[in-house]
Amino acid sequence: MKTAYIGKNSKVYQLLKNAIFRTGDIEVSYRDDFELLVKNDIVQAVVFSWSKKLEDNIALFVRLNRSGIKKVYFLSTSATCFESCHRYGYVKNKLIVEQFVVSNFDLFYIVKAGLIENTHDLGKIHGSVPYTSLDGLACSINEWKKLSSIEDSKEIKLFKVDCLTSQSLKLLLLYRIYKLSSYLPFFISRPLDIVFKLLGYNNYGYLFRQFN
Repeated sequence: MKTAYIGKNSKVYQLLKNAIFRTGDIEVSYRDDFELLVKNDIVQAVVFSWSKKLEDNIALFVRLNRSGIKKVYFLSTSATCFESCHRYGYVKNKLIVEQFVVSNFDLFYIVKAGLIENTHDLGKIHGSVPYTSLDGLACSINEWKKLSSIEDSKEIKLFKVDCLTSQSLKLLLLYRIYKLSSYLPFFISRPLDIVFKLLGYNNYGYLFRQFN
């Protein structure tokens, strides 16, 4: 069965392409005319595209549904597993789209991934983070392609916890300060995330709150 990969310019897709693309498959941008899927009898899609606007993401899945897609692989985030992270806009929107996929598609994998291999600078992180390998993602996509029964649809926690220890005294100090600031009310701690990012510290916000 041929597969459509939605989000051909996604960094994750480009890293995975050689391991998942097969003859006859199609790669498109979410801006492309999905009539191409109909013409090629495509009924399954892997979705890498993501917009900051929730309505854009919902619209994408509505278009897929109307184009005859019955089977979906949705790359979500490990943060949706943690209620303390649901207040963050990105996580909340991912959760809403997860629920939309479950309600509107017959066959699906909802894959909750952490930091994906080769897409982040781990040198700017100190502390525990969820981590997902490219091999793990490729294997899950190729496994999903074999999915044929509604009963096999599922949500997958595709990550492990990595404890990253930086040799930088600066990052160690920022980690300790951020840990203290995380106990502050959300309306105070949230703006501080921008400050820590500007200081070159990347384990903040919903990433930090999952395992630290």
